[in-house]
Amino acid sequence: MRRVVVEDGHKCPLCPDHWDEPEHFVWSDLLRAVICHPCTYEIHNGFLGFAEWPPANQYSAAGKMKRIRKLTGLTFQQAKFIYLRSWLLDNNERISETLKAFNPLRAAVADLHAVNIKLDAQISRMCLRAVDFRITWHDDPAIFSALIRVMPGQVHTTIDISNTREGRR
Repeated sequence: MRRVVVEDGHKCPLCPDHWDEPEHFVWSDLLRAVICHPCTYEIHNGFLGFAEWPPANQYSAAGKMKRIRKLTGLTFQQAKFIYLRSWLLDNNERISETLKAFNPLRAAVADLHAVNIKLDAQISRMCLRAVDFRITWHDDPAIFSALIRVMPGQVHTTIDISNTREGRR
């Protein structure tokens, strides 16, 4: 997603109920529109690790994901592919020419799902390379839970109570 500056008063199509700073907008290939930067986090976490549109009881921004479905008319797998491919390209990750040319609107559901699993894994590996992965639950629960879904058995948790009343005893 590439940053763009918009005129003051521009409204994000995903959260038009409030004002955002004009310099806090990006171009979304998925929506083919300019959206506010905070919505990019909710879109990312709504696709990474999920196989279908996330229900409200599993994802706090499920309403934004419903709005994406309404605005684009795409299935979850189609929208996910367009988002993930765009995200990888925007982050200068290499993807095959086959994936660059892949048309999610014409693909069989099973093929699209299989490709999305690979893209999910590629993004997870990229994220693991980019950070010292000593993330705690309160740092970013959405990223933590997405990684657990995408990489079962590879994300391990440790409970640290040293900074609690019980841990100081």
